Amino acid sequence: MKYENAAKIFPKPLLDEMRRHFPGGLLWVSRRDDDRLERTGLVIQLVENGVPVKEVAALAELTPRHVYRLVKKHRLAQERATQN
Repeated sequence: MKYENAAKIFPKPLLDEMRRHFPGGLLWVSRRDDDRLERTGLVIQLVENGVPVKEVAALAELTPRHVYRLVKKHRLAQERATQN
């Protein structure tokens, strides 16, 4: 994740509208959900194929800790599916 200056990215009318709703501070804008789902699937596939977590994290622009969380969540979901 990288920080950008909103004034350099957004047109002035949009920036003014954003300021009406959020007067100041840090504002985080997430990626689209479909991008996130695709990235999660790729992360899990890479880890399951033996790619080191640090390398996967760098490729996916995540922390290694987040990669471990995604893999753990996936494995727990698989376990629940096999139990039912």
